Amino acid sequence: MKIFDKIIELEKKTIKILFKEPKYLKALSLIIAIIIYLLINGRGPLSIGDLFDKNQYVENIKLEVLSDEGKIVTGIPSSIGVNVSGSETAVNHFVSNSDSVVAKIDLTGRRDGNYDVKSSEISFSSEYGATIKPIISNFDVTIDTLVQVTKPVEVEYVNGDIASSLLLKEPKLNSSSVTFGIGMKNKENISSVKVLIDLSQISPSEKDTSKVYNEKIKVYDNDGAILQTYTDLPTVEVVQDYEINSVTLPVNYQVINNNTDKYVSLVCKEANADFQNNICTDEVQVYGKEDVLNKTKGITYNVDLTDFSEDTPYVTVYPLLENGIYIKGSEKYEVKVSLENGYTKTIKDVPVVVKSLDPNLEVSNIGNVKIDITVTGAKGLIEDMKASDIALYIDVEDITTPNKYELPLQVDINSNIDYELSTNNINVELKEK
Repeated sequence: MKIFDKIIELEKKTIKILFKEPKYLKALSLIIAIIIYLLINGRGPLSIGDLFDKNQYVENIKLEVLSDEGKIVTGIPSSIGVNVSGSETAVNHFVSNSDSVVAKIDLTGRRDGNYDVKSSEISFSSEYGATIKPIISNFDVTIDTLVQVTKPVEVEYVNGDIASSLLLKEPKLNSSSVTFGIGMKNKENISSVKVLIDLSQISPSEKDTSKVYNEKIKVYDNDGAILQTYTDLPTVEVVQDYEINSVTLPVNYQVINNNTDKYVSLVCKEANADFQNNICTDEVQVYGKEDVLNKTKGITYNVDLTDFSEDTPYVTVYPLLENGIYIKGSEKYEVKVSLENGYTKTIKDVPVVVKSLDPNLEVSNIGNVKIDITVTGAKGLIEDMKASDIALYIDVEDITTPNKYELPLQVDINSNIDYELSTNNINVELKEK
């Protein structure tokens, strides 16, 4: 009890000293004032951070503009950076809540026109006891009256490489005109309202000859630039019907993996084949890029005989297609393969022709060149073969300079026939005309 009594007595003496000595009383008053200020400003109890100053830059503070109803404002940045200063506690509190802070500019009551907005006009939804300074230069804004306009919708096709193989029908729009909001100043500058149809999204087939698009409109000015609008632009549904613009080409069959001891005499759809005379009339309809179609003379199909048996002489074939060419209908189909025993024959004095000769050049003595060729294949293909059935040629497409050249011979012959030339190269002289 004696110790406790001494503590109480010491406490009473301390309080008397604080209230008797002016310097202690001033210090106590200052502390109480700080506590009251912090409580009034919602800062809660005093902390160590309130005793130290701090500065910090904070970016991406959302910037909003207040304007009269029916007005639109352009030139306002979507966000700004600010410098935050004050006690460490206040600054930290602002930074941790910066995502919810909104910077505001009040432009209500102003008429249409251009204005120079100063950074001092920016206020903040919350400052959390800190001092906030916008870090932004003055900027120009334009105030305009929002008006509703109604315009007809045009269809514009883009990415139209595939279009050369399509017959596009008149597009069907669910709305021939649209209404949207735009500034009064830009109203007269509207040139057109379009919906863009991307033709590369079309994958033509015989079963599906229609494509449905749902696209937002685009508004263009007189210079062809996209105009800014101030209401959500409507979406227009466009139904694009089309027909496939196809051409018919002959089919070539390329046999691979013939592991039998016989030669192929004919590959063909059974309905189009004359197996007795080795004649096939197979054709296929194709579509695609116009420039590719124009240089394509036929479509080659691979005939894989890996698992072939003469007991079931049917094989499913697949086309070898260049980029930009597509088969109308099913790409694969079944063919019948006819095999015969091998037969060898030598055909003498096959003439050589020149292909792709420069118009300013001529080849000397080419008419005197004759080549023997030994061919082996199915007897039905070889037995009656003549020199006129074989195309033997040299290609001089890349030669533009007169000179003497040794050039390789090339042969255009049924791919199911093996051949051997009496010579593989010939010497020719190209001269100026």
